[in-house]
Amino acid sequence: MSSPAVWITGVGLLTPLGDSAWATMRALLDGRTITDRLDRIAEPLDAEQIIRGAGRITRGRNGHGDPAAALALRALHEAAGKAGLRPADVAATPIIVASSKGAVSSLLDPAQGGIGAALGPHGRLCALIASQMGAPCCRTVVAACASGLVALDHAVRMLRRGEAERVAVVAVEASLIPLLMHSYRRLGVLPPLTAQGYRCRPLDRRRCGFTLTDQAAAVILDARGPLTSPRSAATGAAVRLLGVRAFCEAHHLIRSPPNSVALANLSRWACREMGRIDILHPHATGTVENDEAEMVIHSQALGERAEATHAFALKGAVGHGLGSAGLASVVIAAMIARCSRVPPMPWLNDPIATPLRLSPEGARGSFRRHAIFARGFGGHVAAAVIESD
Repeated sequence: MSSPAVWITGVGLLTPLGDSAWATMRALLDGRTITDRLDRIAEPLDAEQIIRGAGRITRGRNGHGDPAAALALRALHEAAGKAGLRPADVAATPIIVASSKGAVSSLLDPAQGGIGAALGPHGRLCALIASQMGAPCCRTVVAACASGLVALDHAVRMLRRGEAERVAVVAVEASLIPLLMHSYRRLGVLPPLTAQGYRCRPLDRRRCGFTLTDQAAAVILDARGPLTSPRSAATGAAVRLLGVRAFCEAHHLIRSPPNSVALANLSRWACREMGRIDILHPHATGTVENDEAEMVIHSQALGERAEATHAFALKGAVGHGLGSAGLASVVIAAMIARCSRVPPMPWLNDPIATPLRLSPEGARGSFRRHAIFARGFGGHVAAAVIESD
């Protein structure tokens, strides 16, 4: 039996496609991707220029001592505004911060002195956000690329234990620095680093890796329902978070098992125990290793309902936001539920074999219940289920 739902009363999102949740959603509906801008560049580029050119967010990076903190604060302020929170409400709201890299730029910036080194990248990120928001409690969750959904799980537990009536969750990555860009390159998980080849194609047979991106996503969770937030109730922005679960399967430091028991258990919970799912948001990194194996697990969990269930892969459009990816998918799922439209997937030219419904041109309809998944290095897996009215 599922636990009582909590409400998502406000959302925020910054991607290279848009400086708000709705701006990003409009770009998705238009079929835009972050690598479109590479088509307009004629001169030769090196690997770092290609990665930054596609995935960097320039808006909102200034100030606050670190780009990750700056992006996180922008997303938090958007979510708080959508939830109709007053400054006093925001200052009384605990914050859970998710990031796989944290304020890593603080460690590399001589101007920061020893502050970043003393706190570490995640402690520094948390301190910067807490000081700006005036939060009574701020903690950091690190679970690789599943960090955002794991942080969501922590927030729900706080609400159900009665530790707070409202919690903010923000997930952020601003890790487009040479050290990390070349680390992912050496891991072999990036597409060819040319202006024409650097494309992410999740759920496509030609997939060959993911594109890195800056990203920040935020949600406001409320245990009391949307009526406590007049603005979100008036705009119809609230959705229910029916449940969230997180597991860890220590199979390998960076590789996932082809037949993941943890992911299979999560998928059965989200796709069976939580009721009928209208649309599934897989982790779908666009790597050869992940996508087909993941979709087999989800189709097995759905059983005969698989052919009637839509699937939408976000990373082909906005890139892979690492620890922020799962929470970004929650925000987009809320947008889809509200506008009754699934964005197109223009990178999906030759879909992999799966009984789930893949729509390169997008789809319209009532998509009330969504299952969102995330996987990370070290065996981290997490899932969330949301539902709109």
